[in-house]
Amino acid sequence: RMDQQFLRLQLVHEAMGTLLQLRRGLLAAGNDSKAVLELLEGSSSTVLTLFRAVVRLRGDTPSADNAELCHSVAGTASMDATPFVQVVRHRRGESAIKAADAPSVASGCLAGLQAVVRYLDKFKHRT
Repeated sequence: RMDQQFLRLQLVHEAMGTLLQLRRGLLAAGNDSKAVLELLEGSSSTVLTLFRAVVRLRGDTPSADNAELCHSVAGTASMDATPFVQVVRHRRGESAIKAADAPSVASGCLAGLQAVVRYLDKFKHRT
């Protein structure tokens, strides 16, 4: 069994890297809402992989449904799942994010990733 502390430290590293990549991408996109939307689409797989690892760290099995996964991590990390679920539904073709709404969705994703980093910083393994 993998050492929980090692896994936590690796997750902090990955979460910070993902957060910084998203910030850099948003700065590069500037006011180009279409570029922001493309950044959200391109980042979703990385974010969902991170979310699965967070669920595993707490000792649970991640949901196969990405929207449920987002809600699960939101409850754990005290964040809003809405922007992440919007991206999931957009990628599924269920509900498109309008380009004009992409910056506010991205802002919510940034806030959510910051909450995940805070959660990981404070994480204590259950014994």
